[in-house]
Formats: sequence, C-alpha cells, structure tokens
Amino acid sequence: MKKRGQFLSRLLLIVLISLVLGGSAYSWNARAVGNNAMPMPFGYGVSVVLSGSMEPTLHVNDLVLIRAADSYEPGDVIVYQAGSLLVIHRLVETDGTTAVTRGDANNTNDEPIPTYLIKGKLVGRLTGVGVAVRFLQSAPGVSLILAAAAYLLIRSHRSERAAAAAETEQIRQEIEKLKAEMLSEHTPPEGQDTETGAQER
Repeated sequence: MKKRGQFLSRLLLIVLISLVLGGSAYSWNARAVGNNAMPMPFGYGVSVVLSGSMEPTLHVNDLVLIRAADSYEPGDVIVYQAGSLLVIHRLVETDGTTAVTRGDANNTNDEPIPTYLIKGKLVGRLTGVGVAVRFLQSAPGVSLILAAAAYLLIRSHRSERAAAAAETEQIRQEIEKLKAEMLSEHTPPEGQDTETGAQER
C-alpha cells in the first residue's frame, strides 16, 4: 500500500512537470510564432486583468475565464487582441463586422475593432488569483515549480531506498534469529556425547 502511494505521488509529480513544460511551450509558441496573446485550446482561455478599466465589475489581478462564441451581444464582457496585448472591455455595439467596446470605468468608447480580433467572452473569474498565475507563468515561477518537483522526486526516491534498506535489515535480523534458534535446538546438553548420546562418567 505504501509503495502504491509513493508510485502515485511520483506519477503526479511527473504529470505536473509535463503540464508546466507543455503549457509553457504551448504558450510561448502561440505568442512567438502565431502572435496569439491568449491561446484558446478547446475554445477556452484564461487571462489576468492588468488595469482598473473594468472596475467595479473586474479588479486588477482577477483571473478571468474566457470562452469563444459564434456571436457576441451588446453587454457581453469580451476579450480582444490589440497588437500583442489583450483588452477586456464590455461590448457596446456590433454590426457583425466591427465592434465597439468600452471599459465600465471609462467615460468614452474605444476605437472600433474588427470582430475577428475578439477572442471570447467572460464566463467566470477568480478574484486576486492572477497574482499567483502571473508569477507561475514567469521564468522564476516555472523554475521554482521544476525545482520543487525535482526536490520532491529526489526525496521520494531517498525515502523509498531507506524503506527498502530497513526492510532488508529486518529480514536479515529474522534470518539471524532463525539460525540461532536452529543451532540451539541441535546443540546437545552439557556433558552429553554428541556422537552416542551417552553420559560421561
């Protein structure tokens, strides 16, 4: 049971490392090659609010979940790409080809954008979680995760080796105990002839 737990924990760490490396590589490739500021695997993406233009609806460092849609209606909070940046504002109006947005905290509308720049609309948020996400997406954050995973793997391996050594030692002690018992059973009493069993006189 203990070995199974160690195997599962090691497997979980390997999966974590794979996810971190795979996610980082995927995001880097999307940004560097495809100029895609927010990859949308399976039609969903996440981003972090970096300004207060959507107060009080959204706050700085909120983590937002975005879902791609076939169409968008006025009132939807949408994310669109402006150059290499992402903007999350409320959709004011659209004719299907262009869209006009505005931040809830702003007094004027944004410049019209082509609708193909819209990544998706807001479907959920986690307040303040963006701080951790931004750190984990940074080079120091990724390095920290990998270092922690490597440390836990090494620690798990050492613990497994120590447990195996303790088990081997216990088996050795049991063998020694059995040998001692067998020798005591075959050793004749004092004064008895080991060949004939005759008493000495």
